[in-house]
Amino acid sequence: FFSFIQWVLTIIHPYDRSRRMFDMTTVIWVLLLVFFIPLEIGFDWYETVTWQKVLFTALDIWFALDIMLNFRTGYINHGTVVMGPKKIASNYLSKWFLVDLLGTLPFELMISAQVSSRKSLKLAKYFKIPKLLRISRVMKYVRNHQYVYDFSKVLILIFTLMHIGACAWVMLLDPCNEEKSNYA
Repeated sequence: FFSFIQWVLTIIHPYDRSRRMFDMTTVIWVLLLVFFIPLEIGFDWYETVTWQKVLFTALDIWFALDIMLNFRTGYINHGTVVMGPKKIASNYLSKWFLVDLLGTLPFELMISAQVSSRKSLKLAKYFKIPKLLRISRVMKYVRNHQYVYDFSKVLILIFTLMHIGACAWVMLLDPCNEEKSNYA
């Protein structure tokens, strides 16, 4: 534990193995959020189960830790590694801090704690959308590897078009509308 605290308080090289593993794990968590958040927002019948609520709370903590680590992690500027704490903080504040902060704050919990009506709770789901801003962090990570970056852009385009097509089918067929259903 002490070595972890010492590691957090020191300036971390951008290519540090532990930091890169942390970033890879963050990418996995972001992809998980990209799957679950639209599902939760888009379908009224979908309810978040207990293990997901616990996971989402843990991810909020994970992303808060990521913000702290970003203030302590050097960066590459025109091929030069920058390790100065003030320069790191200035760079992070001017580029990724706002995206990370909006993606980390649990707006939906803050809103749902203040309202009690079902309609307001339903509206609070939309406050999870800023968490999806973290997908840009995934692109930042893969941008360092051009072939992975190009492949990811193609995959994102394909999945976006598939998603739009699926949304159009759901909108046209409206399978979840029980009032119009004659199946029962």
